Amino acid sequence: MSVIIDAIRENLRKIKIIFEPTESSFLKDTKQTGDAREVTVKEFLECFFPDSYRVKKGLIYSLDSVSQEIDCVLLAPNHPRLVTPVREVIIAEGVHAAIEIKPEITTLTEGSEFKRGLRQIRTVKNLNREIGVLPTGYIPADHKIPCVIFSNKSRKYLDIVNYMVNLVADSTFQPDEFPDLIVSLDNGILFHTPYASKSIFQNFIGQQKPNHSERVFLHFPYSENTLALFLLTLYAFTPPEPYIADPILKKYLLLNTDPVTLYEY
Repeated sequence: MSVIIDAIRENLRKIKIIFEPTESSFLKDTKQTGDAREVTVKEFLECFFPDSYRVKKGLIYSLDSVSQEIDCVLLAPNHPRLVTPVREVIIAEGVHAAIEIKPEITTLTEGSEFKRGLRQIRTVKNLNREIGVLPTGYIPADHKIPCVIFSNKSRKYLDIVNYMVNLVADSTFQPDEFPDLIVSLDNGILFHTPYASKSIFQNFIGQQKPNHSERVFLHFPYSENTLALFLLTLYAFTPPEPYIADPILKKYLLLNTDPVTLYEY
């Protein structure tokens, strides 16, 4: 029994309610529906990260570029407030993770919400930044910002994997421009890395395939522990401000996950 796991499961019930299909009378009120879903994910993250972290919506700036707007940007403790009379400013060196919310990603076409989400994530991945890195945990090979697409309903992950691999094959995307995680409340978690030997699941990948490709996807099927695995993975990413000690929640989030499927490309 873990009190933290149970707390996550109670939060999951709330998230599922907010992500339920919109009642017919409110189908045109897309802004409030979308805002409520963003706030729900924001509040979930705020519940399980210390008060020194903040979650903001907005553009992410680097020294030489700027991303598209991201729904939930998790700011590390080193991020200054950066508030002007007009706006709040987010800079890349203080971002722990960028999370884009796409309630339904069942369609894999040029004009789909999934493809739009991939384009938004690419603008974040292409930001240049340098952060201090300690030789522990997940080592980002290029200091890119960890990115997530969070969804209520998705296409089967094998279809998504094939779709993304084809985007690489036709040079539409580079492997390091994809999200690190796709979280779906019906299909679980799809983890992606173009640097498998340096990823947070490097030991598991090595055990499954000793001569593995560096570019892999891992699928963790949905369970009541999906959000716990999501949080554990967020905590495992190398933070912009190195930890002095492991976050106190990390040991509470360690659990036996369901069997995973490994895809190489």
